[in-house]
Amino acid sequence: MPNRGNKKRSEPPTAAEPTKTAGAPARTPSGIGYTVLFTLAAGLLSVGYGNKSAFTAALTRASDEVTKVPCGAQPTVFDKWVPGAGEQVEVCIENEPPVKVTGLSESPGIFHIAQLVKDREIERILKVSTPLLKPSHLKDVTGQERFTDWRKSTMITLHAKNGLATLNKRIAQILRLPLEMVLNSMIQIQKYDANDRYFPHYDSRDVHKLGKERSPSGDTEGFPYSGRLATVVMYMNTVESGHTIFPLVNYSAEEAYTLARKLDVSGDKSLEKWEMYCSEPNRYSGIAVQPKRGDAVVFYNHQVPSPGVLGQMDPRSFHGGCTVGPGEVKLMANFWIHVRPPDFQKDAPNLPKDVAVNVDKVFSPAKK
Repeated sequence: MPNRGNKKRSEPPTAAEPTKTAGAPARTPSGIGYTVLFTLAAGLLSVGYGNKSAFTAALTRASDEVTKVPCGAQPTVFDKWVPGAGEQVEVCIENEPPVKVTGLSESPGIFHIAQLVKDREIERILKVSTPLLKPSHLKDVTGQERFTDWRKSTMITLHAKNGLATLNKRIAQILRLPLEMVLNSMIQIQKYDANDRYFPHYDSRDVHKLGKERSPSGDTEGFPYSGRLATVVMYMNTVESGHTIFPLVNYSAEEAYTLARKLDVSGDKSLEKWEMYCSEPNRYSGIAVQPKRGDAVVFYNHQVPSPGVLGQMDPRSFHGGCTVGPGEVKLMANFWIHVRPPDFQKDAPNLPKDVAVNVDKVFSPAKK
C-alpha cells in the first residue's frame, strides 16, 4: 500500500473554501476522514497497488465524497498541492467543465487527472511533433549524449509557449501555479514502439547541483539549469502495456535514494530486473498507471518547504515507463514545470546517504 505520508495539503489560492457534494459532512482541517469504497466501476484507467490491478484497486480506499474546488484567482507564487491518497477532487476550470482529480500518493505527491487533454489538443500535438521525432538518448556523467537499451523511443522537446493556450491554462489552474510559470515550461513528446521503454530514473536532480549547467545554446529556462518541480505525464492514446511505474513510493527517503542508485542505468543487472518487473507491474508494491488517451498522472520531483521555494529532490519520485508490448505503440507527452535558480532553497538538506536496504524486496510480489 502506498505511503500516505503527512495528510496536510496546500489549500487552493482563493478565499473560497473547497466544498463537498450535497449532504457530505464538513471537512476538518486536520485530516480527510473519508468513508472507504469497496467496489468501483470497471473499465477506467488501470493503476496497480500491490497485487491488485485497475482503477478498482487503486481506489479501494477512495472517498465516496468529492471535494469541490471553486474557481479562484491565479496564484502569484508556486506551491505544492497534493490530494490525499484516494481523495477525489473536482477542480473548477474557467469556461470549461470541471476536471476530476484522484490522489494516488502523498509521499511523493502523485495524482491522476481524468481527461486533462482534449481530443483536439492531442491531434494538434501529434500533428506538430510527429515529423520532428528523433531517437531518444541519455547523458552520461560527462554530459555526452549516448544511446542505450535503458531508454528506447523517439522524441522531440518543444517550448510550452508554442500554442495550446487552453491546455496551459488548465494545467496552471489544476496545479495552482502562476500561468507565466507554466508558459515557461517545456513539453516533450515521445513515441514508444513495440519493445521500447524508459526504465526508472529521476526527472530532476540534487537542488545543490542545479543552476550550474546550461544547454549548448545557453538556455536558462530548461533543465538542468532550472529544476523540474513537477512532471505532468499526458497520454495521447490508450495501450494495454507501457505502464508508468513508481516502484519506490513505499520506502523511506533514505531507502529510496539508496535503491535508486543501485537500480538505475549504472546497475549491474538492473535492465533484466526491470524487464521482469514490467512484465507484470501490478504484482508489486509500487504504483503502476496504465496509459489512457487524454488522461494524465502528475508527480512532484521536489519538496516545497514554503511557497515559492524549490526544496530538495524527493528520492521517491524515481519512476519509469515500462516496455511496450507486441503490436502496440504508446504516444505520450511530458510537461515539465520549471523553477529557476533564484527560487532554489539555498539551505536545503543534502540528499540522504546510503542505508541498509534489501534490493530484492523491490522485485518481490506484494503480499495479499
